[in-house]
Amino acid sequence: MPFDAPQTTMIRWNGLSAKAWDKQLVRAAFAPCQQAHAFGEVIAAHGGEVLRAELVTEGETAGLCQVAVRKFPGFRLATAMMGPVWLNEGLPEGARAAMIDELGRTLPIKGFHAFLLMPQGEGSGAEEKLRLRRVVSPYHTVLLDLTQDEEALLAEADGKWRNRLRAAEKAGLTVNPLGRRAEQYKWLLEAERRQQKRLGYRALSPLMVPAWQEKAGKDSVIGFEAKLGAERVAGMLLFRHGATATYHIGWASKSGRDANAMNLLLWQSIRQLKKKGVTMLDLGGVDTDHAPGVARFKLGTGGRLISQSGTWLLRPRLR
Repeated sequence: MPFDAPQTTMIRWNGLSAKAWDKQLVRAAFAPCQQAHAFGEVIAAHGGEVLRAELVTEGETAGLCQVAVRKFPGFRLATAMMGPVWLNEGLPEGARAAMIDELGRTLPIKGFHAFLLMPQGEGSGAEEKLRLRRVVSPYHTVLLDLTQDEEALLAEADGKWRNRLRAAEKAGLTVNPLGRRAEQYKWLLEAERRQQKRLGYRALSPLMVPAWQEKAGKDSVIGFEAKLGAERVAGMLLFRHGATATYHIGWASKSGRDANAMNLLLWQSIRQLKKKGVTMLDLGGVDTDHAPGVARFKLGTGGRLISQSGTWLLRPRLR
């Protein structure tokens, strides 16, 4: 093996049950929703192909990698969505490189194909060891540690963020829960669809929400809406997966923005997630160039900014 890694490195494809997969995923310091078993089930339910790899070294599961496969005429593109996920943060660089190499070598796809990886971390050196080609720049997100008590969380937040929260609490907003039934948040999905079209950004389809809930269970969607009188002025939805939650949709009208409704909805969401035992909140992509207002809102929570190393291409193969 061309890397300084254990000789017992191996890949087990499609061997874990849904329960076993998510039980292992909980071990990760950060487990993105794209690697949750239910996310793959949604893709499969809509005609996609999903492959799941258990990365083993020295007899222990050291990582997981859920792969979506898209079919094109004469070609397949396999994408590890925000993966692989490493379950052991202290895993040596050589071992990571060896397992990534083995992933590409054993990927159970016949014919001409390419494999895209999105490894966690700012770059462990494994990608460089393998001489992979980076095809998409790094992705940035904010992680909020929910093991802290509410007082500590507020103390970590930016002063302006706290002030907007306090202002929202005095603005006469009525906050109601959303999430357990698709009828409750249908209006928010429509608002998000219009918002994507108006602002010209790309994100996961709003239709992902009811599909996700069908596969992951009613409690997998957490949400709140804000009203001023009878008018809906803001809404927010998050995905819950194991001990992690992911911010998915946020929308506010001008009245909602003026009343700082999003600060109040996020705070209510945080409190609800803590009650349900969630320990980590992924606030989603941060883009200071194209969405500086959203970036300031997320960074203002006091969460930890992390960067993924980017999207890397394993050389196209013919098998």
